[in-house]
Amino acid sequence: MKMDLLIRNAKLLDLDSGAETLTDVGVRFGRIELIQSAGSAPQKARRELDAKGAYLFPGFIDYHVHLFQHGSGFGMDANKLFTAGVTTAVDMGSSGYANYSAMYCSDIAGKALRLKSFINLSPVGQPGKGINEPLNEEVISVEKMREQMVAHPGEIVGVKVRISRPIVGKLGLQPLRRAVEVGEELGLPVCVHTTNPPESASAVAAILRPGDIYSHTYHGKGNTILNDDGSVQQGILDAQKRGVLMEVGNGKVNFNFSVAEKATAAGGGLCRAAEDVRRGGHVDAHDAVDVGGVDLGHGELLLAVHLDLADLGDLTVGDPDLRRAVRGGNGVVRDARARRAADERAGERQRGDLQPPHEMDINRGYHR
Repeated sequence: MKMDLLIRNAKLLDLDSGAETLTDVGVRFGRIELIQSAGSAPQKARRELDAKGAYLFPGFIDYHVHLFQHGSGFGMDANKLFTAGVTTAVDMGSSGYANYSAMYCSDIAGKALRLKSFINLSPVGQPGKGINEPLNEEVISVEKMREQMVAHPGEIVGVKVRISRPIVGKLGLQPLRRAVEVGEELGLPVCVHTTNPPESASAVAAILRPGDIYSHTYHGKGNTILNDDGSVQQGILDAQKRGVLMEVGNGKVNFNFSVAEKATAAGGGLCRAAEDVRRGGHVDAHDAVDVGGVDLGHGELLLAVHLDLADLGDLTVGDPDLRRAVRGGNGVVRDARARRAADERAGERQRGDLQPPHEMDINRGYHR
């Protein structure tokens, strides 16, 4: 049986045991048909690639990106995510009910990745350029959000709200409470942007339900997840135990290395590894976060706070909570383990070694 693509000498990582094996992997008709020990695959292929011992990972899931390239200061071209090994992504609230259709038509439909979206509680989403989105009750409309879900079935998988002090002002945590009410009505999870919140991290987390997302967990602006003694607030630990998802969402400005290191050392648990990719933030595998003068890519950030490579892989590929968050209330994104066939690519662990996928992979098209 002739393979379309045979990747020889690829290192596979078992996310459960951490074991690494050198293998040959064959792809036929867009599906993985062959996994054998390196050197044992006699089949010829239309195209062969020698991975030379590089890691071969399933396509990564990033459920915090900003893709409204033609309507927001945050937006970037979704297809550039391929250069970082991402094949499934979720726009995290770049648009609201007033402009979701515009984002969908201009920046979601027709892209090569599998893409879904959280709709912002605010009708205008996140404009950027120093413009804060309105969140007063008069502009919030559950029915208009529902209309967007009907017009774009299966595309909207959650509700997003930002609660930074300059955005909410005197409203405090009321927009978050309203977002959770909206999530209940629409059957969707809520993701909350938590930098510089108006109250403690524990107060924020107490409002969230199982499956909701506490974003930018390791930020260092205003009230963080840490107590004065460096321990993690009990309210954060309790929220995590009841099923609230703690997400990194680092971007270039929403990550504080000291907070992350203290939190992991104090038993703060593992955060889901979404990047907060945007224009001017992470664009590809060569971009980095500047931490104390040292440039660290997203994966290197997590490795630097004492996660091993199996943990990192589990958080970006194998995490069932992450897959459920991407699936949202609509149940349209199938299990990542069932759909990751042929979403694989070789790449060294060191930053800068990842290359764009072959033209065949991009042109195959994954957007449904």
